[in-house]
Amino acid sequence: MINFRSSPDYDKSVQIESLQQKRLAAAPQASLTNKIQNIFKQNVEHIRTFFQKVAENKNCVSHYIGLRNEVFRIKKLAVPLFKKIAENFKKGAGKITENRVIRKFKDSLEFLQGCDFKFVRQSENPLQKDKLDQLEKELLEKYREYENHKKGTQSDDLIALAIEMLRGIAKLKFRPEQYLIRNAMVAEILTKYIVALPIPLNLEMPIPCFDANGLPTVVEYINFKCLSLGESGLPVYIFTPQSEKDRAYYAPFLIFRGTRLNLSNETDIRSIIENLNRIGPARGVYDDFKSELKRMFQSWFADQDNLPKFRILGFSQGAVLGQRAIVDFYNFIQKESLSASILFNSPGVEADYAIAWENMKAEVKPAVINYLVTHDIVSKRGRKFIGEVLELQPDEHEHSIFNAHLGAKFLEQSWVIFEVDNEKEAESYSRKLVNQVMSSGLVEGLYKLAAFSLSKLQSSGKQKQEPLKHIKLF
Repeated sequence: MINFRSSPDYDKSVQIESLQQKRLAAAPQASLTNKIQNIFKQNVEHIRTFFQKVAENKNCVSHYIGLRNEVFRIKKLAVPLFKKIAENFKKGAGKITENRVIRKFKDSLEFLQGCDFKFVRQSENPLQKDKLDQLEKELLEKYREYENHKKGTQSDDLIALAIEMLRGIAKLKFRPEQYLIRNAMVAEILTKYIVALPIPLNLEMPIPCFDANGLPTVVEYINFKCLSLGESGLPVYIFTPQSEKDRAYYAPFLIFRGTRLNLSNETDIRSIIENLNRIGPARGVYDDFKSELKRMFQSWFADQDNLPKFRILGFSQGAVLGQRAIVDFYNFIQKESLSASILFNSPGVEADYAIAWENMKAEVKPAVINYLVTHDIVSKRGRKFIGEVLELQPDEHEHSIFNAHLGAKFLEQSWVIFEVDNEKEAESYSRKLVNQVMSSGLVEGLYKLAAFSLSKLQSSGKQKQEPLKHIKLF
């Protein structure tokens, strides 16, 4: 019997067949691997760009959940606003709130809910940390009392509480390196608490300032005049030192009031609506107001060129109005750092104002500080900021749009300040996204719808502003 397994010819045929099978099996796999490698090489730049964007805009879970909750709250605000307009106009609320434009706007808010609204910092190393251990118990109690009871407390009592907060700041012992923080705390009380209320003319208040030697002092100021921002009725306040002696040295304040979420007042409703102007918040009414503001400055300095120049303060909508005014009227604004104009939670200015500021010579630029707050979406609107741009992050802060935008952050027990990279922030993805939504046709439609509805309202005791005459200081 022949043993086939021991045959030399059999062994060769088995070996040849085995090698051919291996080559056939490996060939498709090698071909597929090469194709994948080629595709990867062709798209590696696209992949790198994609993951770079993911890294720059990565979301944390808590922030994402917080934003979802905040967007829901914002959406809830839109419907009552238009209901209120409709009620005042004696029309059915459903016709307005069911409008296609409003539905699209709510969809846009949902689109923004997954974004991480971080500001681009110069460095992750903070410029300043402070726990404010020196903060007196009395000051914190006044602040908390104001916040806890502001809904059910009379305006006069709230004004008194806010003035007590100013007195509390004046009592604190600040080191020289903390003087700018002292200024910021004072400006926050003035912009977020005092002018947010309907304050009377000649209201007296002690404002912590700095004397000719750069040392802390307190000056008695009064609410000297209230201007109206065009036909909008939005108030602009002028505070000046009470005594003639102090007026010769200490700067007057021009304070633009921020938006108030009050749906029972036409002026406050108009303020909310003006934030939807596609060019920029309240840009239209500011442009109408510029000529009046120019006359005011010219009249103020007509007789005495050596009077102290103005400091401009503002919060939110009032802060972007203030930035524009600083650019337009820079020669009337303070240039010393201890008398800087201070702005909180501001949107950026539009491109034309950003360019005008950049083209201004350094020696004529006013001293300006913009304080942003971590995760505040309001400050993601606009092209750019003017002046020094700082981000304040309260310790143990909540990832919340509303919490970031409201409250006296410098009265928090602990916070950290970072320097913002204004150039890179202007080009950030999240800023471009917010601006794209706010300049879209649907937002313009919403703005026109709201403005038209408001224009139909019957004027309820609306006072006409007297024509501005030459200003006499007492």
